[in-house]
Amino acid sequence: MQKYKVTDELLEFDLENFLSKYSESDSDKLILKLKSSWNENFDLSFLIHQLKLYKKCKDKIPSFANTFCWLTPKSYEQASSELSALYKSSIFKGDKLFSVCGGLGVDDWAFSKTFSQVISLDLDEELNKLVRHNFRKLKIENFKRITTKAEDFIKEVNNSTYDLIYIDADRRSDSKKKSFLFENSSPNPLEIISALFEQTETILIKLSPLIDLNYCEKIIPQISKIFVISVENEVKEVLLVLSKTNTKQIECEIQAVNIDPKGISSVFTAFDKKKNCTYIDNGIYFIEPYLSIIKAGLVAQFSESINAKMISKNSNFLLSDSLVENSMGRFFKIVSILDFKKSELKKYLASNCISKANISKRNFPLKVDELRKVLKLKDGGEDYIFFTQNSENKKLVYHCRKIKSE
Repeated sequence: MQKYKVTDELLEFDLENFLSKYSESDSDKLILKLKSSWNENFDLSFLIHQLKLYKKCKDKIPSFANTFCWLTPKSYEQASSELSALYKSSIFKGDKLFSVCGGLGVDDWAFSKTFSQVISLDLDEELNKLVRHNFRKLKIENFKRITTKAEDFIKEVNNSTYDLIYIDADRRSDSKKKSFLFENSSPNPLEIISALFEQTETILIKLSPLIDLNYCEKIIPQISKIFVISVENEVKEVLLVLSKTNTKQIECEIQAVNIDPKGISSVFTAFDKKKNCTYIDNGIYFIEPYLSIIKAGLVAQFSESINAKMISKNSNFLLSDSLVENSMGRFFKIVSILDFKKSELKKYLASNCISKANISKRNFPLKVDELRKVLKLKDGGEDYIFFTQNSENKKLVYHCRKIKSE
């Protein structure tokens, strides 16, 4: 629970003027400057939090920043990015949505654009006061935030029906450490799924990008679809779509999604079929699939779709003799393929006047920092060097140049 008190004076405070005036100020120096003359009926340190979070918020949730919404450190950290929230709202729409764990309300805000009514819960009344105030500033009228425990609300309301129930459980309910297991979340989705299916046909669960997808499919039989969502090639969240009528007889569809800075999404879709792969370690083009494809476990399916082959089962790097247009990976022209022998690699770099390069590795024993130190390479430049092992565990080095902008 957040330790702060939301007063009428706080909500009436001119936050826009404060943030505009002090946005470039050092927060530690500012609190010393203002402390002696501070006479507002709320904690100055909470206002300083706004200053620190505002600078980050402009990138993560610009609509909230541009409207000068109030934030709290915990709710901001756990909130979806605006791009991923808007993507969710683009694929789910309807009449009524029930948001089990509202938090800061970024997803609620996005869903309010595609649902006629959004009913949202959170146990923290002080946070809820801020959220209600923020939504008035955002001019969202089809939204209701209720202060209650999700389990209690579900028990009390048995005759409501929703087009979608959305769960983004608190994954730090009992400690400061993040947890990726359902049983360490509050509420535990596994304990309320049956009750929720009495009020909806479809449940959407947002999970950490570190969740094990095999673990999810093993313990939740109703999963019909999985989304792995990345923003600018960084995996941000995993979404499980649960269908009341689904059984294990129906194969689960998996979508790997990448969203660019303009909000344009690229999608690769496949089913979780096991594929027999043929591995190669030579080719003309080197391909690094986007992280959402790797996380989704769809590298083999993706390689087949672009007529490429994997170097090994665990490398997740691809090779091809033909160049294809695809927006779900980084594409390179191979300059040289070398065995990993430190002395020979150093000679190669020296003879090609390579003093800095972009280094990446998968299924390789040395860390990137260790490789950079051994080879005395600075970061950056036009050269890309990939380290991996082939299907016979032979260590290989691929020197490449990018041919396709991200």
